[in-house]
Amino acid sequence: MEEKPIPARNANYTYSVTVSPGVGSVNATFNGSSIVRYGGQPLFAGQSFSLACTVVGGVPPVTSVKIDCGEEEQNANGQNVTINFTIKPVHNGQTCVCSAVWKQTGLYTLTSVVTLNAFYAPAVTALTVNGAEGQVEVNESNTGHVPLSCTARARPTPDMQLLKDVHGELVQRKGGEVGDTDTATLTYRLPTRCESSALYSCVAENSLGKSTLTNVTLMVLCSPRLNAENSAPNPPSINFKGVPKNMNFDIWTSPVPDSFSFVYLGQDAKVWSSQPARVNMFKIDCSKTGLSRAICVMTLTGATEEDIGYYAVIMRNTVGEGNFTFRVRFNDTDVDYLEDESEPYSGASLRTPLYIGVGVGGTVLVAVTVLTVLLVRRRQRRANDSTQQCAERGSKRRGSGYLHPVGLSQQNAERPGPYATLNLDDINVTSSYDVLSHYDVISDSQADDDREE
Repeated sequence: MEEKPIPARNANYTYSVTVSPGVGSVNATFNGSSIVRYGGQPLFAGQSFSLACTVVGGVPPVTSVKIDCGEEEQNANGQNVTINFTIKPVHNGQTCVCSAVWKQTGLYTLTSVVTLNAFYAPAVTALTVNGAEGQVEVNESNTGHVPLSCTARARPTPDMQLLKDVHGELVQRKGGEVGDTDTATLTYRLPTRCESSALYSCVAENSLGKSTLTNVTLMVLCSPRLNAENSAPNPPSINFKGVPKNMNFDIWTSPVPDSFSFVYLGQDAKVWSSQPARVNMFKIDCSKTGLSRAICVMTLTGATEEDIGYYAVIMRNTVGEGNFTFRVRFNDTDVDYLEDESEPYSGASLRTPLYIGVGVGGTVLVAVTVLTVLLVRRRQRRANDSTQQCAERGSKRRGSGYLHPVGLSQQNAERPGPYATLNLDDINVTSSYDVLSHYDVISDSQADDDREE
């Protein structure tokens, strides 16, 4: 294939490209089909831009000069042409081509290419969660995630932030670095937990400006559970006596619970029973305070002192159910204590009556023991005295000696009696019989003697 000639090789053409702002001019001499590339200094969005192409002299003369900058295009018949326009973000990377055209056929069209390097403020172009815009609903999962992604255009590359809710809690951040592309993307994997439900926004910022887009909401559907961070003390308490007789608690839930039930666990948190609480003891009203959050008020409506103790409330919505433990106490003076850090809380006031009962019972038992021992000793002395007197009177009346103590059987005297094990010397030492009831059988003659005395 025959190579096309260029216009008269020895012709004296002056071919210049002038850019404003930028360098004064770029001169190119025709040497084959050479292309002159020009980067120039950065241009800024909103700035006025001027590009001039000139071809002077030479034989044959130039028929026309043309400038093509994409949408900005201008033709002129003659040896020079100038184009003016305002820089826009779309102009970054745009090429402007200056062409010199001759009417003679078969000649090269000489060109010079100018590449625009435009800097501009960011524009957030897309914000999605799980690939969608608007409100996106997902079910809660302990291990699941959904992508939150933001895309922006800017030059220089912007600093980008993903923010949660109107308070602007930072989720993820990426520093801006100047690169060959105008598009920047920031992605974060959100856990599919109730706590992730929020309105999200993306902020892109560089030295020329800032852009914010808020158009995506993540709604995580979840069963109710107590927000422990905002529900102190542990366990929550409601007073039977005094004020207040209600308790506020914060829960994660979506949607709001539609039913509640209660289980009585007992007065001691360490020994729990499980039985339904009395009907109409509690009333709960919940108000939504966030996408997946609610504040509930529990009111004690029909309790008595017998109902003091620990309870579990079971909360249900269309997703599932959750529960937590709380305490009904007498008043604010009841102080929770923890005997063992591994054990749940127990109320000290619940044990106080038990300790008092044990103390009083012990005192009564000691008093009964002392009284019983004294009674036994008194009656034994009286029995011995009566026996001695009867023996002496019998000896005087009958003149016989078999009723005298000296004549009693020694074998019978050695046999232990029913109270032989009683401790009669020290009444503070208990014996095995101190709780028995003792009865003495007194003969008619002894009773007569007692009456005579």
